[in-house]
Amino acid sequence: MAGNERSEKEMTPRQEAFLTVLLAQPTIAAAAKIAKIPETTARRWLRDPDFLRAYRAARRQAVEQSTAIIQAATTAAVGALLRNVRENAPAALQVRAAAVILDHAARAVERVDLAERIERLEAAIEQVENRRKGIRAI
Repeated sequence: MAGNERSEKEMTPRQEAFLTVLLAQPTIAAAAKIAKIPETTARRWLRDPDFLRAYRAARRQAVEQSTAIIQAATTAAVGALLRNVRENAPAALQVRAAAVILDHAARAVERVDLAERIERLEAAIEQVENRRKGIRAI
């Protein structure tokens, strides 16, 4: 059996096909049907740590690509908001556009603050771990 074992990252062609379909379908059952595998097999593969790791990595990559597309459209979106804040837009539209801009600005500041706190916490954890390693080395 040792000769048939696959490495951690290697998937069968059927698993790769299922993974690709799974990213595009709303349910495991739908993906299994399109990939022409039994749903029980699909669910078994999703319990396998290596397959699950590959699925999560592929899903993360898909989300990152979508996020990049959205980020590319932000300049146009901000332009639209700014056009609607100007005096020639109806008052209700100006207020709504201003509220959206202020909300996003406040959330951006919060995110930066949280990122800085996380960086400080990670640095503190690393210092503690390094001290522990130093103590153990003695």
